[in-house]
Amino acid sequence: NYAYDALLAWWSRQPGSLRNRRFVLKTCKGNAPRVEQEAPPVVELIAAPGNHFLWHGGRPLWLSLTREKFKGEHGLLLGYHEQLNLRSLGRDRGFLLDLLRQAVSEHWRREAESKVFVLKSDLYWEQLEGICPGRLEAVFLPAGQLERICADLSGFLSRRDWFRSKGIPWRRGYLFHGPPGTGKSKLCLALCSHFRLNLAVVSLAHHKIDDSSLAGILSEAPWGSAFLFEDIDRVIGHPGNEVTMAGLLSVLDGVVAQEGRIVFLTTNHLPQLDPALIRPGRIDLLEHLGFVTPDQARRFFCHFFPAAPEQAAAFSRWAGNGRWTMAQLQDHLISHVGDPDTASGLPGKALGVGGIGSLPVFSVIPP
Repeated sequence: NYAYDALLAWWSRQPGSLRNRRFVLKTCKGNAPRVEQEAPPVVELIAAPGNHFLWHGGRPLWLSLTREKFKGEHGLLLGYHEQLNLRSLGRDRGFLLDLLRQAVSEHWRREAESKVFVLKSDLYWEQLEGICPGRLEAVFLPAGQLERICADLSGFLSRRDWFRSKGIPWRRGYLFHGPPGTGKSKLCLALCSHFRLNLAVVSLAHHKIDDSSLAGILSEAPWGSAFLFEDIDRVIGHPGNEVTMAGLLSVLDGVVAQEGRIVFLTTNHLPQLDPALIRPGRIDLLEHLGFVTPDQARRFFCHFFPAAPEQAAAFSRWAGNGRWTMAQLQDHLISHVGDPDTASGLPGKALGVGGIGSLPVFSVIPP
C-alpha cells in the first residue's frame, strides 16, 4: 500500500520520533561496483517492529508495526508481510485522515523519480535497485518518431476528463517492434522516466500466472505504473505458458481493464502476433524501431563525441547503411570512447545483419 511507505517516511521525519529507541536501518541497495569519490549510500532510520509514541498537533499518536516472514518452497525466505496500525485519542477521525493526506502528499513529492518493479516468485512486486533512470536525450530514433511518441503519451496523460466526457476508456497501448537491439525496452524506460511513471515489468512466462490471476496482479502493481510486456510473440500460446490470448485481451481492454492503464508491448516478429491483439483500442500506437539510419548514426556519434562533427559525418556514411542496430553501434563507440578518429572508421570486419563481427576491445578510458 502506497500509504504504508508514506506514513513510515513521514514518521521518521518528525522531531519527536528521535526519542524512540527502536529503529530499522535502511539503505539504498545495489550491486554496482564502488566508484572513487562516489557518495556513500543514503542511510535512513525507520520505525522498527513494535510500538512507538509521538505527540503531533497537540495529540498523542501510537504507531504499531508488525512484521511476519513468508516463505516459499523448501523454507526459502521470500519476503515480509508488514502491517501498520495508527491510533490517537479524540471524537473525530478527521485528524488522522488529514495526517495521512499530508504524509502521502509529501511522499509523492519526494519520490518523484520513476522506479522499475518486477514480479517475484510468489507474485508480489519488488522494486529493482540500482536501475539507471532512462533519459530521452539518450534515445536516438529517426527524425520525428520520438517526438510523435512523446506527444501521444503526453496528450493521453493530460486528457483524462476529455476521454471520460466522450465515453472512451482512458487507456493507452503501445507496441514497439523491430530487430533485437534496436532499443525497444530502453525507449519504454526513458518514456516512463520522462513522464514520472513507474515501470512494472510483467513476465507472462511466469509459471504461476494464468488468466484468472493476471488481472489481480496488474491491479496490485505500485501506484502510477505503466506495464511492459517484452517479447510478446514468444510467450502467448507457447508450451508451459498459462496465459492465453483471451486472458491477455481481457486485461488490455476488457471489463477488468483499469482506467488510466498504460501498456507497452515489444516484439521482434510483428507478423507472428494475432491481429486481434494489435487492433485499435488495444494497441493505439504501433512504431517500428529498425536498423540505424545515417541521421541516427550522426546524432548518436555526436552524443559520444560532441566536438567531432567531421568524424560524425564519416561515421554516419557506413554506420547508417541499414545493417547495424543501435546496440551494436553503442558497443563499437564504447570500445573507442577516447578516440573519435578510430571510432568513426569502419571496423576491420563488417557487421552482418544479426551478427556482432570483430569489434575492437575497450582500451581507452577518458579522464
